Amino acid sequence: PMQAAKLLPSTPPMLALLLLLGAAEAARAFATTHDIHIQGQFQPGYRCGTSAPSLARRIVPCPSSDSNRLHASILASRTTAMCSTASDDPLQLSLRREQLLKELATTSAEEERALALCDLYYENIAPLEPAIWEPEYDDREAAIRELSCQLDRLEVAATGPMLAGRQISRADGLLFPSMCVLWHTLPRHFGWLPWTEEAIFYKRPRLHAWWELMQFEDPAAKVAEELLSDVEALSIDWGVPVPTSHIRTLPKHAP
Repeated sequence: PMQAAKLLPSTPPMLALLLLLGAAEAARAFATTHDIHIQGQFQPGYRCGTSAPSLARRIVPCPSSDSNRLHASILASRTTAMCSTASDDPLQLSLRREQLLKELATTSAEEERALALCDLYYENIAPLEPAIWEPEYDDREAAIRELSCQLDRLEVAATGPMLAGRQISRADGLLFPSMCVLWHTLPRHFGWLPWTEEAIFYKRPRLHAWWELMQFEDPAAKVAEELLSDVEALSIDWGVPVPTSHIRTLPKHAP
């Protein structure tokens, strides 16, 4: 305590010691989180519709499962926080995600890859989603174009047959409700017509196969049906055709 008081002269000795111990614990927690941080690097092939650079993400190998559990708890807290702002979530996507994550038989076999995909969603896709359902949205067309670029990133990051590998993971439960909304809105309101170069799954074969496979999961099929009703209840009348095929750099694996 006396040594701590020397470092913090205006603080009582015992309180100073507690503050130093708290700082050390915080540093240890930061180091643990840093073990699994997502590193970004520029991928110049993308030509997105906004000034934000497109990033290719990769996850840093983690020395223990403790860090993954910490990261998973952070993702869970994000979902909870999103649930608390229901006025900004008219389609109740957060509720649907929580429902799916509880009911789907998820596995931790590819947990690191799944967490990387979850980060990609939260950081790059979720911020663009309000462009679909908010009647007043600044530069809606730019957001939809950027969304197309992010779907291409997701296509490249997915491994198949599910998003993170052979088994259902946290990433599938997180992203499926959003894909339902895109499926029900982009063709009808934003010109992504089926059987054209603007179709949502055009040159995105991994996402297409994943979408079809998820339909066989009863909890996912239920969520898809509920979201169809919710989307129709919105009565979207602010749609505008937003072609994106001319700005896309098609994934190399796409036939």
